[in-house]
Amino acid sequence: MSAPTIYEALRESHDIQRQWCTRLTRTRATNPQGRRDAFLMLKLELAAHAAAEERFLYSPMMMDDMGLDSARHALAEHHELDELVAELGALAPEGQAWGEKAKALAHEVRHHLKEEERGFFQVSGKILTEAQKTRLGSQYLRDYARMKRKYAADWGYAAERAGQTDTPAVRRATGHTGRSR
Repeated sequence: MSAPTIYEALRESHDIQRQWCTRLTRTRATNPQGRRDAFLMLKLELAAHAAAEERFLYSPMMMDDMGLDSARHALAEHHELDELVAELGALAPEGQAWGEKAKALAHEVRHHLKEEERGFFQVSGKILTEAQKTRLGSQYLRDYARMKRKYAADWGYAAERAGQTDTPAVRRATGHTGRSR
């Protein structure tokens, strides 16, 4: 099986983020631990994804005049998402305000992912060569997995939780089988 392109790798991560957004907004206030768990997993996914994506897609795009505005816009949206994550993290998961902020975060995440997939990917696809797309895909996957584990450790999450949503492409790129060692 050939290595995934940067776009295939990013879409896998986007799908994981969409799943956590759904879980985040569907978990009721009567289940505050479930809300906390969904929030922490989404926070971890967003942070690791953003770090790796900024390094292995946005940065190369900023080196080309055609990609500069799109990359700046996407970076600004990452910053907005970071702010929403911080605001949600400061709220009590039992409260109504938490539910409303969770919906706002999920809406913005979905908007950003849709914008990337329908706009930014097309712009960058005109700039990057096929070899670059494949090389950047492999680099993204390794860094994404590394950042998930780093953030999990930094934030005191159990290490096995960090790899809980690793896709087959991430496991191949990092040499992890997904089984306990």
